[in-house]
Amino acid sequence: MDIWEQLYQAAKPLYHPEAVNEFIYAHNVVCALQSKSGQILGSMSTVVGNSIYKIV
Repeated sequence: MDIWEQLYQAAKPLYHPEAVNEFIYAHNVVCALQSKSGQILGSMSTVVGNSIYKIV
């Protein structure tokens, strides 16, 4: 499996968009990064109004 597929597979489970209420939309922005040591890390963000908060 190439690195792009590994990154995609690491981020995929984190993506499940949902509206918490009319102002908060969660789990709609995700990413996976590869560290210098080769470890793959996933992350997601939550949108509140017009602001984005990162959740690791």
